[in-house]
Amino acid sequence: MKQEYLTRGTLGDTYIFCCKLKALPDVPITVWHNTSHMSWLNEIVDIFRLMSNVKPFFTDGIPQLHEITSDVHEGKMTFFPKWSWPYNYHYGDELGEYMVIQPEEGKPKGYNHKELTLRTIKREISQTDMPVIVLGTSSKFKYVGGEYNLIGKTSVMDAMQITAHATKFIGPEGLLAFVALSHKVNSSIYYKSGQAIERRILNSPWERYAKDLLYINSF
Repeated sequence: MKQEYLTRGTLGDTYIFCCKLKALPDVPITVWHNTSHMSWLNEIVDIFRLMSNVKPFFTDGIPQLHEITSDVHEGKMTFFPKWSWPYNYHYGDELGEYMVIQPEEGKPKGYNHKELTLRTIKREISQTDMPVIVLGTSSKFKYVGGEYNLIGKTSVMDAMQITAHATKFIGPEGLLAFVALSHKVNSSIYYKSGQAIERRILNSPWERYAKDLLYINSF
């Protein structure tokens, strides 16, 4: 029997929805997704494609359906899923262990935008012996360092797969942080909203792999 659900949010939210949908019976599922960030529609669809039995549609309204939220404490959830990635895009064969740094996350002109300082990024790079891959989209970080600076060179799905295979992750709370935690990648996560950390990481199975939770305005 087909099931229908309502979801709302952006990229990190959508990844959590997939982890929750993974915990449901393997039946056809229609998701009605509401978001005000129209520039990310293709990326949201790509993330939903992790679930082969899910068909996402976008809606301007709020249909009267059961809503799946991005609070990891609400409802069932597969915290450590095994995905069939579209392709195996990572640097493990070439580098062995490697660290991923994501300099920024969130809505550039909106709520909960999070950005690491250049000093923080350079300090984190200097303190590891592992090769460093830098992921993101902002051109201001194109020359921040790291053996593999992939700023502006990967899709969202590329970045997710690279992060999933990493040994360590450093970056703000958001999509790639959730991917890292769900693949048991030890992570240092910078946050701006304590409520976001409480809803998505604290007192959940992911917290074990959040080795450092650092308030971003302090760095």
